[in-house]
Amino acid sequence: MGDKLANRVNFGLWCDFRNPAQWAVPYEAFYQEALDQIAEVEEKGFDSVWLTEHHYCDDGYTPSPMVNSAAIASRPSQNTPRASSLVACCRR
Repeated sequence: MGDKLANRVNFGLWCDFRNPAQWAVPYEAFYQEALDQIAEVEEKGFDSVWLTEHHYCDDGYTPSPMVNSAAIASRPSQNTPRASSLVACCRR
């Protein structure tokens, strides 16, 4: 497999799931559109979907990338969602 990837450029989609107030869309429609976009770019040859984790943002900036990853993975896909950063849980 390594030889096949050595001579190939991989393209990925960075998805932050931001929904700022000035362009806000109801979240159900917003997430549906995002999932449709992810499926479309895969059909066009993109190799991966990248997510981040952010908290305390008013615009929905991906507080739960594992939930988003599950939604992406629930659709037929060749791509595996990937997280560029995850916040570890700290419990006492």
